[in-house]
Amino acid sequence: MKKPFRSHFYRFLPLTAALLLIAALFADTARILSDRKRIRTDFLRLHVIAASDSEEDQRLKLAVRDAVLSAGAALFNGSVTADQAEKRIQPRVCALEYAAEKTLRENGCFDDVRVEVKREYFPERQYGELALPPGVYQAVKVTIGKGEGHNWWCVMFPPLCLPETEADAESLLSEADRALLRRSAKYDIRFKTAELCEKLISGLRKAFAGE
Repeated sequence: MKKPFRSHFYRFLPLTAALLLIAALFADTARILSDRKRIRTDFLRLHVIAASDSEEDQRLKLAVRDAVLSAGAALFNGSVTADQAEKRIQPRVCALEYAAEKTLRENGCFDDVRVEVKREYFPERQYGELALPPGVYQAVKVTIGKGEGHNWWCVMFPPLCLPETEADAESLLSEADRALLRRSAKYDIRFKTAELCEKLISGLRKAFAGE
């Protein structure tokens, strides 16, 4: 005697529910991965590295930061996007280096300063309740001397480099970006899942490339 259709339906219901849950999880993770990639593409970072961790070199790092921000005020006010960085900032690199070196010399330091526009890895950075995901971003990198000290970084686009803008970071972001970057236990779990997926994908790419 054949089992009624309802019996078969209830038998496979848990499996169907599990498959639907897995599909939803993958879809949600894929969306977060896409959003994180967009964030890393859109945001322009500023990275200043001290010559060493001595108290004096750390003080000079902040003085150089202020000099570079002042010399590049027209660039670092949020008007230059990540896509425009190479074209808009590269012609001003010498002027930025000069401003940084002048500050060092005025403070009795004769270290060199190197300013570059390049892509580099940044760890997670928190702005109040917002958390910028780790990853490779386009950045303006300022290296003092051997660059062996602790660094300082901020976001140039949207413009979060000044203390007053950091305190009001949410007002400079779109609602979609605020929703993506806002911290909560729920988002932490989802972000960790997405981060693990990114690391897995990166590892597989390196393996297939023979690195």
